[in-house]
Amino acid sequence: CSQADIFAYDIQQGQEFRITDSSLSKYDPAIYEDKVVWAEQRSGYNQYDIMLYDISTGETTQLTPEMAWREEPDIYGNYVVWEQTRDRYTINDIFLYNLMTGETQVISSPDVVARDNPAIYGDKVVWAEQRPGYNKHDIMLYDISTGETTQLTPEMAWREEPDIYGDRVVWAQEREGYPIRDSYLYRINSQREKNI
Repeated sequence: CSQADIFAYDIQQGQEFRITDSSLSKYDPAIYEDKVVWAEQRSGYNQYDIMLYDISTGETTQLTPEMAWREEPDIYGNYVVWEQTRDRYTINDIFLYNLMTGETQVISSPDVVARDNPAIYGDKVVWAEQRPGYNKHDIMLYDISTGETTQLTPEMAWREEPDIYGDRVVWAQEREGYPIRDSYLYRINSQREKNI
């Protein structure tokens, strides 16, 4: 969609307000407390930056200086995550940005695979990752505190749109042989998965 803007709604005040006002395309807004992030097209290019808006101060900050295709940012606390393409848009990496230090790091492995739909809660990041050689996706979990990555889903299946809250991870998973998707719940502490 062209010339889309980002809006917010204050539930307590019952008021809607505009965050952006420009002719650039914007996608995938996410919010945590008084911080809002989104992907914004760079003027004149088919590239997207990750932008941050502070509701308290009214200031907007561009988090990504170099040009690249980025989308689906998410935010929790002092961390922002997003997916970013490399190798002519065939491979996605997951990036983590620290708002306190201004440092950016790639938290997914350097393998030649596609990754999508990052989500963050606390010090945990999840995403869907294509299994090499197959049109199937696993759900991956990255622990910011330890730097360790864990594959949560052992069997092959088409999975997408993971989300996380506390020790719960959810995602959509396609039934084998059917174009029907179910919702799954995984508990990190007990390492148990179930169809919900």
